[in-house]
Amino acid sequence: MALEMAHQLRAAGEEVALVAVFDSFPPDPRASPPAIDGGLLRRIKQIGALVLTGIVPDEGKGHYLRFYRQGMFLQRRHRGAPWDGRTLVLVARDDPDSAGRSRWSGHLTGQWSMHEVPGNHNGMLHEPNVAAVAELVTAELDAVAGIGSGG
Repeated sequence: MALEMAHQLRAAGEEVALVAVFDSFPPDPRASPPAIDGGLLRRIKQIGALVLTGIVPDEGKGHYLRFYRQGMFLQRRHRGAPWDGRTLVLVARDDPDSAGRSRWSGHLTGQWSMHEVPGNHNGMLHEPNVAAVAELVTAELDAVAGIGSGG
């Protein structure tokens, strides 16, 4: 989704100085996770886990599940164009899908870097892991702005 938004912004005449990708699969159906198990038990477990963590309030669980399914459907079918702009890819080190989330080389033709960060997909943006994410993003933003590079 980030690359598609960058393409659309550029097409509208906006400058896109940096795209940051946070532990996402590349827009390639072969690298995407398998389709979601449609079983009732799996859905209950997913929703229950989200409600217990406070991410989704109890009354929003149906909306979240529909949004999640639509996103997975679109992800498996999207054929994005390669991105030639500057890109930072962060991959959660402790995620079982980290290999699939690391397959960006065929989609990024500009300057880009990829870094593993501590945590899994859901935990990389929580303490203490988020400090490593913040450090990498800050360094990349500073580089884009020319801060600390002597120019």
